[in-house]
Amino acid sequence: MSLSEFLLAVIAFELLLFFFALLGKYTGNKKKRHFKMRLAKVETDLIDLEFQREKLKMIREDMRGQYDQINEKSVLAGQKLDEEKKKTPSDETVVTNLTNLIERFKPDLEYLKKQMDGMDNELNGEGNPDSLENKLQGYRTLKLMIKEHMKKF
Repeated sequence: MSLSEFLLAVIAFELLLFFFALLGKYTGNKKKRHFKMRLAKVETDLIDLEFQREKLKMIREDMRGQYDQINEKSVLAGQKLDEEKKKTPSDETVVTNLTNLIERFKPDLEYLKKQMDGMDNELNGEGNPDSLENKLQGYRTLKLMIKEHMKKF
């Protein structure tokens, strides 16, 4: 066998190996393909949950701003009410108006407080298995488990 025939045989053998490797890539290990697809799904779910968490935090901060604004108005009305009551000839209409104003703020403050507490519970509620932080931690753990399992293939 001459050198050119030997080189031709080596090239033919390498081409065969390349085609088998390419064929194996598309028709090969079904388990590995399955776990690659599962890993991609877990990663997209993680991205979705992180997006949801950020949007929920933004909404909560907006509510916090509303709560602080209403609370500040309520505190100022309470201070004015105290000042008005200390006056000897207190104006009853002003006292009544300030009292009504404070009473109108209370339901809004309670509602916003309840909403913010619910969002806090949804974000990172202690003992809440459905909180976003628990879900994110679960998906991160699952991602690591899948990667570790894929090393076997």
